[in-house]
Amino acid sequence: RYVSFPAVTLFKSFKLAPVMLMGRLLGNPSSPSYDYIVAIFIGLGIAMFMTSTDELSFDSDVYGEQSSAKWTGVMLLLFFLFFDSFTSQWQSRMFKRHRDLSMIELMFATSAFSTVLSLITLIHDGMLWPAFAFIRRHSEIQLH
Repeated sequence: RYVSFPAVTLFKSFKLAPVMLMGRLLGNPSSPSYDYIVAIFIGLGIAMFMTSTDELSFDSDVYGEQSSAKWTGVMLLLFFLFFDSFTSQWQSRMFKRHRDLSMIELMFATSAFSTVLSLITLIHDGMLWPAFAFIRRHSEIQLH
């Protein structure tokens, strides 16, 4: 919504560097230097491509119109990269520390946390009852 689709796709392709840096911050085994060099070259390639193409910029939204909130989009993309890299590194750290932890238990804990967070958000925004009304109107949603 805030930046163009190609810009989002290129930004997400730079995921390698934040994952390696987050791994280092969380104390996971570090990556070989070759991986850091590859990440730098990927970042440079993306930066060169973004600056050399007129149609591809952070200034336009997904509809191709000028966006006044381009920094909001960039900030959201940075948050995405940060939390995505944190999640994968944190999960691998949990598996190493707790050998008896299964994938199903971790998925359950993640889903439970997401459910509670979504519930709090729905209550705060006053959208809990409209959500229940939607479920009541569309009972087929329970099959999915």
